[in-house]
Amino acid sequence: MFQVGDRVIHHASGQSGSVIGYGHQIIDGVYQPTLIVRVVRDRELGQTGVVEDLSANWIPSEEEIHSQVA
Repeated sequence: MFQVGDRVIHHASGQSGSVIGYGHQIIDGVYQPTLIVRVVRDRELGQTGVVEDLSANWIPSEEEIHSQVA
């Protein structure tokens, strides 16, 4: 499970950002946990947005993996 502040990448869209919260969706009567992520839309312009999607759709970013190893 990711923690607030972890860097993640959405494996389908490739968007990256930081976890800022948690949520849930009920799909076919089953509780599914979600992550709320502040994503970077344009690094040069400093534009960000917020995306909520199933936590299973997010993977740790390379930055996060390297910081856990160090």
